[in-house]
Amino acid sequence: MKKLRPLALLCAGPVSRSPLTRLPNLRRHLAWVKSSSYRVASRVVNALGAGTPVEQVSEMKRANLWVVNVALAEVDAALKELQEIDIDWNRRTLLILSAEAVSESGSWFRDHGAAVATFTPVDAEELRFVAEGDSDAVKVVRALVEDTRARRVIEIKKGAKAA
Repeated sequence: MKKLRPLALLCAGPVSRSPLTRLPNLRRHLAWVKSSSYRVASRVVNALGAGTPVEQVSEMKRANLWVVNVALAEVDAALKELQEIDIDWNRRTLLILSAEAVSESGSWFRDHGAAVATFTPVDAEELRFVAEGDSDAVKVVRALVEDTRARRVIEIKKGAKAA
């Protein structure tokens, strides 16, 4: 598998109910976790069994892969927080784990050189995921999601997720 490290996770809400807990490849490459507070980030690290909690997004500047897992109402604020850190987004990947968000919400990152995709599970067992966005970013989704236990990613046309 392609080396994905270092991976940064920006998340909110209870991770125990999130598909993140069932993605062993994410845990294997997770370096940093940022949440609403350091305490919550620590809980996420404990729930995932990987990563280091951080207080500021700027502490994750070395990440090449960014995964955002927040409620749809918080996606814009989370992406704004990422835009405000001083890093070169060239050749970095931004993945948004959301059933409703579309990759166009990350157009600022795409304009600054990042590959952007969204992904979400489409069945209760979380064995099939749908992904849309830049092909390079969808390849990274496949690397995170797919494993020997029949977990698969179905790529759909960019922007077709809303349909």
